Amino acid sequence: MAGITASGLGSGLDVNALVGQLVASERAPQEARIKRRETQIDSRLTATGTLRGALSTLQGSLSTLKTEAAFQARKATSADATVFSATAGASSVAGTYGVEVRELASAHKLASQAYAGGSSAVVGTGTLTFTQGGSSFSVTLAEGAATLGDLRGAINRATGNT
Repeated sequence: MAGITASGLGSGLDVNALVGQLVASERAPQEARIKRRETQIDSRLTATGTLRGALSTLQGSLSTLKTEAAFQARKATSADATVFSATAGASSVAGTYGVEVRELASAHKLASQAYAGGSSAVVGTGTLTFTQGGSSFSVTLAEGAATLGDLRGAINRATGNT
């Protein structure tokens, strides 16, 4: 008679360990594939975040260039600002310019004839109007014995005297 032999449980083999190893060997390629895919997705997310940050920085840098005035900005500089200064507007023509001083300005003086009596000398009557740089003021000497001293005082007290 032929006998039934059962290997496995009665044979002393660790069936649980064998089954665990078989399942693990079947699962390993799929887990490795999932792990690789997860790493790829993480890398793409990191790259996308880096690109987004770089684009945000670029956008911030370009925001100053979105006005027409940014392209028309002009600047005037002087080698010695204590001697000469300049400003440039939007309509200024770009270029390098030189400034040459040919003559220095001098004070402008007007004088009348000499009065022998000095400040007590009698002068005429009427209204004198003084104009300087677009501003003017008037002084009126009343009829009578107005002197140069009176004229001086009236000029010094006049409103609008620059």
